Amino acid sequence: MKTSCLVLFAALLALAGCARPTSVQAPPRATPAATADVLHCAEPLPESSSKPPHCARFEWVSMKPGGEPAHKLGQQLVITGGSASPSTPLAGDVGGTLGANVVNKISGSTPILITPNVLEWIAAASAPTLMQATPTSDVATVPLLIQSQAPWASAVTNVKGGNVVLSVPLSLSGTPQAFVQFNSGANIIGGIGPFWGAPASNTNLWLLPAGTAATAGNYSLTASASALVLNGTSSVNVNVNGSAVNTTSASVYSWGSAVAAPLFTQTALASTSAGSGAAGQPLAVTAQAGQAATGGGNNGGAGGVLTLAAGAGGTSGSATAGARGTIGLLGLIGGSGTTPLGFVGQTSPNTVACGTGGTQTISAAQAVIPFFLLTSGTLTSNCIVDFGTNAVTGAFIIDVSGLGALGAFTVGFKNGTTTKTISATQLTNLIATGASAAQVYTFGTNNITIVDFAIVIDDEMLEAADAANDNTWKHAAGE
Repeated sequence: MKTSCLVLFAALLALAGCARPTSVQAPPRATPAATADVLHCAEPLPESSSKPPHCARFEWVSMKPGGEPAHKLGQQLVITGGSASPSTPLAGDVGGTLGANVVNKISGSTPILITPNVLEWIAAASAPTLMQATPTSDVATVPLLIQSQAPWASAVTNVKGGNVVLSVPLSLSGTPQAFVQFNSGANIIGGIGPFWGAPASNTNLWLLPAGTAATAGNYSLTASASALVLNGTSSVNVNVNGSAVNTTSASVYSWGSAVAAPLFTQTALASTSAGSGAAGQPLAVTAQAGQAATGGGNNGGAGGVLTLAAGAGGTSGSATAGARGTIGLLGLIGGSGTTPLGFVGQTSPNTVACGTGGTQTISAAQAVIPFFLLTSGTLTSNCIVDFGTNAVTGAFIIDVSGLGALGAFTVGFKNGTTTKTISATQLTNLIATGASAAQVYTFGTNNITIVDFAIVIDDEMLEAADAANDNTWKHAAGE
């Protein structure tokens, strides 16, 4: 029926002496039963008009039997300059005209508005999502690609590609701040965004156990213009190839148990041929300074103790426990700057008081500071200084200037079953040389050696010296 009408329309134009339209287009129409589609002049032209065939606009009309119009089908034809073309404005999600249609929106329960640069969900949209549907068969999944604009292949000036920008707005006030969140399934695993409490100056990175909410204290990194902070909720570990190398907690920095020969050092300067090599930099390990105090009568706090501790020996369930390690000093020992090398400890509680005799056991507290002042009154029995309980291994300096009259009794230094003794005569001869102290070395149960500031004293040397009435053993070599 449509074809017949178009042929008839073209014939009418030819009979009127007008140019034949170059194109007449009309989309196909679905014709209801018992009706017919007819091309109807909807807007006649005045008789004086030069536009044949005296009709400005045609419409397809569905006619009932008997010639009564049923309804308009809505498609228009406009004849301009002897040609006809469809021009009905598009409506709904699509705008513009046929041949120049534009998608304006995606309608539905949560419409999405589309402008030249923006794809925008309406404010009432709940959890807007950009995703790909799950496959319905066992096929490989595909990545979802979001890619910014690449530069022109022949560009010389504008050679940089466009950035991909993920943007979240700042909170109006207070915390928490919005951030870009990363999920695995339904669980949060990380995010990046402003630092809570300082959104204008710091940026945080959260790397979280699955399902753990981000807080102001469990970030992994925070960066400002001047510092990068690494943060752990209880400790921070450094791993190499999956194995722990360093662990840092609130008060401990330690190497991993599998690390061989850990070293704390500074790398040497590269070799030079331009002159003499530069001196190495000093490496300072400093305990905390004491707290300063102001106001009359307020004393400053004592500085912290710097402890160098060799490793303890391993325990054993049925055999011998391992020995404690040693501290090796590869270099000379001296003061620092204008501070001379000094020793402390020759004050209470490191006074070993023999009284009139008896055994005095070195306490654990005394053994920590290896300087002792040995005192006595007039002995009525031997004085024994016992290192065997708390000072089985160590080096100690014993000031003997506080001893009284020994008479027929001796001063002994004991470790386990071994005791080294000094008689009244030997003590008198020692003090006569100007010496007032002896060095005592214990190196394991039952082992003990006594040394003045020059040579080793043992029982055999003391006996030989007494027999020969020879005091030369007390003097350093060369005296």
